[in-house]
Amino acid sequence: MDGCGRCVQCSFFVVNVVILLGGLALSAWGIWRVADGAEVDSLLDTHLFFGAACIQIATGLVVVFLAALGFCGVFKRGKCMLVAYSVLLFLLFVVLLVAEILGYVFLDRVEDAVDTALKKALVDYDDGAQAPVGLAWDQAQREVTGSSIFHLFISARP
Repeated sequence: MDGCGRCVQCSFFVVNVVILLGGLALSAWGIWRVADGAEVDSLLDTHLFFGAACIQIATGLVVVFLAALGFCGVFKRGKCMLVAYSVLLFLLFVVLLVAEILGYVFLDRVEDAVDTALKKALVDYDDGAQAPVGLAWDQAQREVTGSSIFHLFISARP
């Protein structure tokens, strides 16, 4: 292999390392969200947070598989693996682009649904009880700063 081919192979290796680390970080963040997200699910009264975290873990594992396919394609110099890697990488890019567009389009609906669920959960809040909603609100008050939570608390309490 000539110098230019070796440079392309090394740059492909570096890009795959970045993709692999990104996939591992995405999966680790999703696992952390599953382990730490019980309070959020009890506040919102849905399992959407848990579902989103599971999708995040699956996406991270797909990215790790994709990086492994790229590593194998480079080291084995398999044309079929490299073509499959390129097609899957393009499809992943398209799926992520569509997800971003849908996230932007439905952002107002999600904000309204979360706001409504939080106001409903705040009405159910009881200072003395050890209910999951109360514990979740206590945790949110410890972690979230700013005036938005104060205004939410004042407007929802009778």
